[in-house]
Amino acid sequence: MKNLFQWDRHIRVAISIFLFYLSGTNLNLYSIVATILLFTAISGFCPLYLAFGINKKHAKKLDFLSQLPNNNPEPVFIFDSNGKIIYQNESSKIILPSIKEFSSLTLKSPKIVIDEELNDSIKFKEGKYIYMLKSKGSKDKNGIFTYGFNITELENHAKELELLSITDHLTSLGNRKKLLENISKNVKNDVALFILDIKNFKQINNFFGHIKADNFLIQFSKRLEIFREQQKCKTQTYRLQANSFAILFSFKNKKIRDEEIKDIRDNLLNFLKDSEISIENIDVDFDMRVSMATKCDCGSEKNISAELLNNAEIALLMAKEQNLNYIDFSKISYILDEYKENFKWAKKLKDIFTNKSDAKIVSYFQPIYNLHTKKIEKFESLVRIEEKEAVISPFKFLDTAKSINLLPNITEEMLVQSLRRFQKSNFEFSINISHQDLREKNLVDYFLKSLKKYDFPTNQVVIEILEDENMYEFTDVITRFKKEGFKIAIDDFGTGYSNFQKLQKLNADFLKIDGSLVKNIANNPKDLSIVTTICAYAKTIGVKTIAEFVADKDIFSLVTQSGVDYAQGYFIGTPNPDIKVKFDDN
Repeated sequence: MKNLFQWDRHIRVAISIFLFYLSGTNLNLYSIVATILLFTAISGFCPLYLAFGINKKHAKKLDFLSQLPNNNPEPVFIFDSNGKIIYQNESSKIILPSIKEFSSLTLKSPKIVIDEELNDSIKFKEGKYIYMLKSKGSKDKNGIFTYGFNITELENHAKELELLSITDHLTSLGNRKKLLENISKNVKNDVALFILDIKNFKQINNFFGHIKADNFLIQFSKRLEIFREQQKCKTQTYRLQANSFAILFSFKNKKIRDEEIKDIRDNLLNFLKDSEISIENIDVDFDMRVSMATKCDCGSEKNISAELLNNAEIALLMAKEQNLNYIDFSKISYILDEYKENFKWAKKLKDIFTNKSDAKIVSYFQPIYNLHTKKIEKFESLVRIEEKEAVISPFKFLDTAKSINLLPNITEEMLVQSLRRFQKSNFEFSINISHQDLREKNLVDYFLKSLKKYDFPTNQVVIEILEDENMYEFTDVITRFKKEGFKIAIDDFGTGYSNFQKLQKLNADFLKIDGSLVKNIANNPKDLSIVTTICAYAKTIGVKTIAEFVADKDIFSLVTQSGVDYAQGYFIGTPNPDIKVKFDDN
């Protein structure tokens, strides 16, 4: 554009001279046009350019823009269809001297980039600098325009962030993410993972405070690093969470032998025996709990990192539950089958309550016999699952239902089925209420609403509540049931949580003597004595007793002699969807 304007001014000067020559010394049209052309040529302004929106200022702007590529501090290239450089600015020669043609950037054919007008981003490193180069084929199919910008600082920040994401900020050890990465990198090798848990760290933290407790963890991490440096095989240490650390052992291209695992375990436990760390000249004792898992315990190499860590953490959890200082996952691998079984039942229960399964929750009724009137007067509603022709006991699924908070759903279903079964009858029925149920805000209101729908009296419904140390948290709810006319039974009474003074405040109607006391009553005089004592106590406070697990005639005779009011068990009748109202004690 600059050359265009310069040549234009030269031409105007030449034309004006020629017109002056033609006009001679006379004032005519030639001389007037010549004067105007000469003036516009000297001043750089032309009315014709003004008419088309072009003037000297615009010309300077275009001239500046034309110089931008060459003045750009970042590299600029233009490649032809063969990938040869047909233009590059001064910055590109200084910053990226190794780029001699398009193939220096990528193996992609320049003709493909041009024909398809591709817009490619290419990361290119030159010395200590990293550049992002953008390449785009021109629309006229003649070349590739490439420009770059420095991303060195961005890349360095990204690396710093990545390092932070895999490093524990307190101890500078690798964290959980780093451990998983390193297990994946060692997938071809045999590996053993140990997790170390400082058992009494909570007490250390509470006693000395967070700052000194953090210093304790830093010292402990340094101790682990000393242990790591002493090992012959490749070893790495990590901090997983507050008081939990990990050590990963890698054995290149060989199977871990039991002797090697034993040696590593013994070395580690012996190293940790010196369980003292000084905090400001005070020696602090601490205990360790260790778990271990190896690659050979994993199902496949596909998810080995997550599976290996999961196995080691399962082992640590079991060590805590069993109060052990060391546990090997291979000794408890059966627990994975239990987890699979739990998951199966969790899914089945969810499907039942979302109508996605042919299985269904059903209520079975077990008779309760009055030892005084010699009649069956009550029934307990017991949950079952019916699937095809199978009847599934609650022992299979009730714990899972509790874990996924489905007990209230089961209680609602049991209540409705029981109301339908005993509607317009004189029988009482009892229904088991869990702690999950008792935590429901509208539990009593729901029961009242349901009974009203079936026109069922509250005094024919017995609320069975498991006796344990948490039962008295729900005194208000239990009292509300009682005020509304429901009867209250304390289930599994006599198993160790019994508090006679608190029990009286609940104003219960029945004590159901725990089956573990009743089932051995014929062979264990001590159990018989406990049952007799419970019956005597119940009479003094005006509460009736029910003996569960009355399985045969001998037990039946003994509970009768001991003063029990009601008997329940297989000898009286098994749980059944139909109501059995007859019993012959002969």
